[in-house]
Amino acid sequence: MLKMSAQGLPCRTSEENEKIYKSNPHALKEKQDFDAFSKNFSAARKSKTGKMAETSYVIPVVFHIYGDVQSGKTVTYQKIVNHLQHLNDDFNGRNADYQTVDPFFQARRGTLKIEFKLAKIDPNGGCTSGVVFHPAKNGFGNGGGYDDQIAADAWDNTKYMNVYIQNDLYADGALNNSGVAWYPDSGMTASNTARVVFNGAYLYDNSYSTEFSATLTHEFGHFLNLIHTFEGGCTGTDEVDDTPLEDGKHTLACTQGTNCNGDRVNNENYMGYNGAQGCYKMYTQGQIDRMLAALEHPSRKSLWQAANLIATGVNSTGGLLTVNTSSFKEAVSNNGSFDTASIVTLSGKTFALSSGTMTSGTHFSHTFPAGIIPVITVNSNSQLTVTLTGNAANHQTVNNAKGAITFLPAAFTGGTADLTCTSLNYDFKFVDPYGIYFVDMPDATASAAQTWKAFKINKGDDPAFGSWRYTANALKIETYAKKLVCEAGTRNITLLPANSPISASSNFTAPGAYPNQLDLRTASYTNWDGKTGYVGFDYLIDGLTCYGWFKVTVDANGDGFSITEYAYNTQPGATIYTGMTPKTAVVLSTDTLYEADANDGGITTNAVISLSTNNGTFTKSSGTFTANTDYTITGVPAGLTAVLTLQSNSKAALTFTGKASSHLPANDAAVIVTFKDAAITGGIATLDNAAKTINLKFESPYGIYYVNNPDYVASPAAVWQYFDLGIGDNTEYGAWQYAANALKIETYGKRLVAETGTRNITKIAAGTSIGASSNFTAPGAYPNQLDLRTASYTAWDNQTAYVGFEYSRRGRTCYGWFKAKVTANGDGYTISEFAYNTQPNQAIIAGATGGITVAAPTNLVAAANSTSLQAVLTWADNATNETGYIVERASADGVYSSIATLGANVVTYTNTGLTAGNTYTYRVKANANTVSSDYSNVATAVIEAASAYCTAQGSNSYEYIKDVTIGSFTTTSGADASGYGNYTSKNITLTPNTSVAVSLTPGFSGSNYSESWGIWIDYNKNNTFEPSEKVINGLSSTGTVTGNFTVADGTGTTRMRIVMKYNGNPATPCDNIGDGEVEDYTVTFGASNPNPVTLNTPTNIGNSGVYSSGFYASWTEVANATSYEVQLYKTATGWTTTGTSTTYYLWIPKQGTETAYRFRVRAANASGTSAWSNYLDINLPLSGAEGNDLLMGKKSFSMFPNPATDVVNFNFENVNIATAVITIYNNVGAVIDTVRNTSSYTLKNLPTGIYHVVLTDGNFTQRKKLIVK
Repeated sequence: MLKMSAQGLPCRTSEENEKIYKSNPHALKEKQDFDAFSKNFSAARKSKTGKMAETSYVIPVVFHIYGDVQSGKTVTYQKIVNHLQHLNDDFNGRNADYQTVDPFFQARRGTLKIEFKLAKIDPNGGCTSGVVFHPAKNGFGNGGGYDDQIAADAWDNTKYMNVYIQNDLYADGALNNSGVAWYPDSGMTASNTARVVFNGAYLYDNSYSTEFSATLTHEFGHFLNLIHTFEGGCTGTDEVDDTPLEDGKHTLACTQGTNCNGDRVNNENYMGYNGAQGCYKMYTQGQIDRMLAALEHPSRKSLWQAANLIATGVNSTGGLLTVNTSSFKEAVSNNGSFDTASIVTLSGKTFALSSGTMTSGTHFSHTFPAGIIPVITVNSNSQLTVTLTGNAANHQTVNNAKGAITFLPAAFTGGTADLTCTSLNYDFKFVDPYGIYFVDMPDATASAAQTWKAFKINKGDDPAFGSWRYTANALKIETYAKKLVCEAGTRNITLLPANSPISASSNFTAPGAYPNQLDLRTASYTNWDGKTGYVGFDYLIDGLTCYGWFKVTVDANGDGFSITEYAYNTQPGATIYTGMTPKTAVVLSTDTLYEADANDGGITTNAVISLSTNNGTFTKSSGTFTANTDYTITGVPAGLTAVLTLQSNSKAALTFTGKASSHLPANDAAVIVTFKDAAITGGIATLDNAAKTINLKFESPYGIYYVNNPDYVASPAAVWQYFDLGIGDNTEYGAWQYAANALKIETYGKRLVAETGTRNITKIAAGTSIGASSNFTAPGAYPNQLDLRTASYTAWDNQTAYVGFEYSRRGRTCYGWFKAKVTANGDGYTISEFAYNTQPNQAIIAGATGGITVAAPTNLVAAANSTSLQAVLTWADNATNETGYIVERASADGVYSSIATLGANVVTYTNTGLTAGNTYTYRVKANANTVSSDYSNVATAVIEAASAYCTAQGSNSYEYIKDVTIGSFTTTSGADASGYGNYTSKNITLTPNTSVAVSLTPGFSGSNYSESWGIWIDYNKNNTFEPSEKVINGLSSTGTVTGNFTVADGTGTTRMRIVMKYNGNPATPCDNIGDGEVEDYTVTFGASNPNPVTLNTPTNIGNSGVYSSGFYASWTEVANATSYEVQLYKTATGWTTTGTSTTYYLWIPKQGTETAYRFRVRAANASGTSAWSNYLDINLPLSGAEGNDLLMGKKSFSMFPNPATDVVNFNFENVNIATAVITIYNNVGAVIDTVRNTSSYTLKNLPTGIYHVVLTDGNFTQRKKLIVK
């Protein structure tokens, strides 16, 4: 940790951004691509030093203030203005100490002509100061868990830079973290979570050190993609060439010195930590280049566009209306009234009144919720107070609304002229009727097997909690600074009995900083051992304190516990009683029962139904309930008999006897038990729900399954790769180069086989048993995940071996292995395959694959036929046991789906009905029943765009057109596919009424033959080559032929066709000419060539970043070129210019809903242009991450197995299966099926391919891809 004043701690940008990359591999790929773009951008700038005009940038900013007092310091509009001025000085080199930079680094100093300006117009067109005040709230510095709240308050990230000022950045009770920011990321911008978060205690006018307050300059640097100068220590990089390495210890402070390789440390750099101790002064020129590149990122580029500066009003100079708050929250009385006020200030102009009240219809108009009337009191000719009278007719949260006050000319001296805007927008926030709410939550259990379980309650500003086995026989509840009821004078959590009041008079105790969170069990505090009781907690709703309780059960030995239920009161300050709810809660010990391990259709576990609150009781306490008298039951599978046995007067256990006659996953059942009045004391009217659903889950026959997965790699070039095995309840992992020569496997809490007493992952030899007796070890919290390689653990270096893993499948433990190969120097590794046993608690042998493998097809070739619009695929059959082949084709988003299922020994397939102008990509695999081979190589077929001209082709196996010279135009080509070459991208300029020399040369694959030539020019542009338009006729030779023709009158452009035919004069320009070849060119008529080819054609056509919102077309710059023209191709319109650039790239924004693009580029200068480059196809990714957006505590669902063959199973997290609706779409968007209240789906009637599965429960929607094999 930084050795500096404890008053301020450094930012956690690296750690928090890492969370984004680990949960969203698309974001990591985007970052890596943009790092490459930034390096090229910087190199291009260096090559043009002195030639480029400097661009000035303006960025609209909005500051969100959460609590106007932070650590005892006020946060005001003026303090934000003052700090922003200092920050702008820092970026522009106007800071007072800029000239005092260490002489060693003065030549490296750089400045950025940028101004961050407060927005003056809000997203709805109303006036704003650019500083918005909210009720106190914390935690927005976390890289997950608060996204919904962040986005709810955010202003459009494409128009405003959002800065959040909070006192407790991570909601962990620490008030001395300074700031954190996120690098450019298109996904964050799209979800309105791009941000800087900063502690208001360290604003320039609040901080103990004005230099430490420049940490906001540091955070803005992160927002523009700058990395810490010490990133990775002496072996790391900040991706900037002119910042020296740092060891990351930050011990120099403001004393010049050296470290690492003896280099001088740039300790005055804003992006280090040393300067925070009193000497932040500079950025380097390389950092300026990287920030300039960042301003070209899609998530930053829109901010500084001229239209956006107008829309946000940042450059307006007229009078400005501002408010101290832009929202009204319903009063605590909860009757639709409001008891707060808004102060309106006018600068640069005056109100027409200086006292009294303004009159509606004369001075202003308003659009407020029905029943609410604004009263505008005039405090002075520059200040008003807005209060609200009346009661809203509708005032639940669903009635939250926006309203506006629009001031009329009579309100101002001199009318509304010279005003930036005249309207003020307000948010009206209502509160649902108060109540006590009970939740039968998924158990949050902490144990030796899983030491941590995060969860969230349904309500609150900060709803996060965690069950935590801190160490053996030491248990804690993580509250993130929220208080629990504890024993007086201690941090020991009180065991509360039922019906205990929880209120302001309870002994609430706040946790300390790590490791001093509140204790449920310690060596000296064992009150909870073997007991079930209640824990009282407090929480905030919009900054107001409310109370609730958890029901907790601790193991008899004090080594684990579960939080199983909770209730909360939404009325601020109101008492709640433990175990008491408006109606008696009926809860299940589990809502899912699994088939017995014997896999025989039996169900050997039970589900206990409890009357959990209000001391509710059954009418009996022993024996069994009688079906149809005490309860009804439906959904019991044939062969099973349900029995409901009393365990006490508040608990009854549902068990099943017999064996289900059908017990595959497709036979899963939902059993519904509904109580009748006879079973419940007081009748079922006293219950919150008389019916409970218990799901019965059956299993497929057990087996060992082998998967040859796409390689999962961690390396210096790509330090992180997320992957999901898709085989169980939670089988997500990550390949991770944690640091140079330090390798980890992220297991998200799951255990791997490790060396005894360590976190070092065991190198398992082939043939070793992996099972219950293996030394499975759980990971620690970040950064203590399990280690594959460390400086002291090098057993894996240059080795290939097996890693043992365990996973949960339908709630039961199963085992598997990964095959991993570590590099010789330990700087990376690859996971190339894995296998798993589906039989619970049964071992698997390392290297065991289940015995069936299929050889993959090879030498896949795709031959395109643009005339017949088809592609003929051929491949080599290498398998001896295949039962068939699957042919797959990629869609525009790069996802493959099946287009054909073929029989065994088939080696060819013709894909018909293709579209002209498209490129198609294929792959093939062999199947042996349910086992698949690896995929073949990928093959591509290009179907040329349809032309209005007649088609022509030749057989060019022996001869082809090699060289063509017509006037000053010369080109060389080879043998073209199908004997036809479309060179209409090449332009030949002809001058009417002049003679043009022609030279034509054939090429041969072997011996020379006599070739005859013909040339046609479509002079009349009717898309037909007529006999009168044949300009070269009768030339023949075994070598070069020469001739000439006189150009007829013509204007504009048209087409030329050249035909070379073996041993015979070409009489027609159409159809199949036999042996020979045909080529087409574009002709331009003019007195002189308007576009002479004076420049080399751009090469290395590629992309410098592909995003859901567009892509960067890129190329290698051409000598003497001053600009570049870029064209896009569409089947309907052909090539169309989309933009020009003066450098090596051009941003191509997404065109409507199109995701597939084809572009080409040519160079230009004052003298002319180059030829067009080869084209390149680009596919944009689908917007939003799929399968990678699950953050702790959110609703989610998963599918397994995936890929699937016969049936797919659904696993739900915090989703009520009774209300879940699942819709299945094919890959072109057609609805296949909609199902409800189910946890599995049979796939037997679906063809193989990609499907999209959408889950919704009315309030939540999630989309995932399903692969059917």
